[in-house]
Amino acid sequence: MHGLTQQQQTVYNFIRQQMIARGYGPTVREIGQHMEIKSPNGVMCHLRALEKKGMIRRSANKSRAIELTEPLPRPDWALAVNGTISRAEIRVSQQALHSVDLLASLGTGDQFLLEVSDDSLNSAGIQCGDLMILRKGQQPATGKIILATTAVTGAVALGHCHAHNGRLLVQPLDTHQAPAIINPQDIIAVATGVLRLWNSSPPTNS
Repeated sequence: MHGLTQQQQTVYNFIRQQMIARGYGPTVREIGQHMEIKSPNGVMCHLRALEKKGMIRRSANKSRAIELTEPLPRPDWALAVNGTISRAEIRVSQQALHSVDLLASLGTGDQFLLEVSDDSLNSAGIQCGDLMILRKGQQPATGKIILATTAVTGAVALGHCHAHNGRLLVQPLDTHQAPAIINPQDIIAVATGVLRLWNSSPPTNS
């Protein structure tokens, strides 16, 4: 592969494995530990060689800014929909009606999770233990649920976003909080979904 030495290939394979497993590359220190190279300069020598041979791209002053030039395999997050649930009946089919690609449903962009730690969002149908999925950025947010810094107090607000006299009004999901007026640049992220995982263990009887 592009005339790599054995050590360069080992470094490349480690970077690739880490990016597939966790979504970002290893640090110089992690590469050194894996390769048993004590000097960071020794690792940098391999990285410069991989970059020169067109195997990776690097950004200056960022410890994890290593990108592969080859496309990585995309995880298969598609699940089959085998039925429907309604008030009238529950239908379960042996054949998939269609499939849903969970990863594609999230879209693209820099996303992160916030864990709900109490019942403050119950009125919005969001429960304690749920994980809110948010996409960073100041994209158009009117009518969506946003995370923003309030202009007056600097506190962080989470709620529905509405246009208001040339600015934005955040109606909090927590009904005990007051609405807040913000500017578009105060938006931290826009919510894209909620992930709810149920404990597989049977509930204990009190």
